[in-house]
Amino acid sequence: LPVLRRHWALHAKRCPGAAPEKRNALERTYDAFVETAAKQWARLQDAPRHSPKDYARRTIQTILDASRDPDEQFLVELGGGPHPARIEVRFPARLDERLVRRRLAKLAAARKNEHLWRSRAWLATAPVLAPLVATPITKWPIVYAFWRWQENARARRGAAFLETAPITFVADPSLDALPNEPL
Repeated sequence: LPVLRRHWALHAKRCPGAAPEKRNALERTYDAFVETAAKQWARLQDAPRHSPKDYARRTIQTILDASRDPDEQFLVELGGGPHPARIEVRFPARLDERLVRRRLAKLAAARKNEHLWRSRAWLATAPVLAPLVATPITKWPIVYAFWRWQENARARRGAAFLETAPITFVADPSLDALPNEPL
């Protein structure tokens, strides 16, 4: 769905009933970290307004929003688990299907190598950040680098899958009624 000719609204959703994939030790460690971080984030969200925890949550949210690209989030969702059997792309009926196909093909081709190099760059920060483990200094730079490495690796897998995935394109007239301007 093009928004202002340049930005597209992309959304990926997993359907229930997908078989769970086998996870290696590193992925299980990452999953445990994500679960702990989600619990801590829920506590920050429940903090009273204008409290130090509320200010911390708003600051973290601003930083995360600035560092996340909507296209990357779409690819992360595609590459974050077992690949779906098919992908259904719904687009406004007023758009030409070739335009939508071309946009997805360009997204996949351009982002595959970009996320490969980004994941390698974040992995290369590990030796630089490793001395922080032995110090009483906060470990957030290590956690952030690990998270960005995982996000870029998943986005690369999502882009690679998008290149070869069986895709069904559906022209949806109900999407024509959506406003094509920023909120």
